[in-house]
Amino acid sequence: MTNKHATQSRKYRATKRGHIATILSRARRRAEANNLPFNIDLEYLARLPSDNCPVFGMSLAWCAEAKYRQDDAPSLDKIDPALGYVKGNVAWVSWRANRIKSDGNAQDHQQIADWIVRCATSA
Repeated sequence: MTNKHATQSRKYRATKRGHIATILSRARRRAEANNLPFNIDLEYLARLPSDNCPVFGMSLAWCAEAKYRQDDAPSLDKIDPALGYVKGNVAWVSWRANRIKSDGNAQDHQQIADWIVRCATSA
């Protein structure tokens, strides 16, 4: 990759659309590695609500450099993990909300459960 191309690539990834494209690419690789269904694309993900975490209400920090693992970083969640990365089964949540699925307390999990119920009843 030339320096010019690398610079252009970094600038694109620093945009919200570029950030989404990076997350999409990583999701595609995870789906392939884990043999999960995958039918989402950049346009679909760009249309999903993405300003605030629907679980905790915090603003999502798009385009923040090297902050993929901070609590307010956007994370692509599979609402029902068994269904994979398919339209209607993914949502933007905070990295904290996605991480808590493995290490949160009862109150945190209840907030996530309440959100999932809201999603299921609105579908």
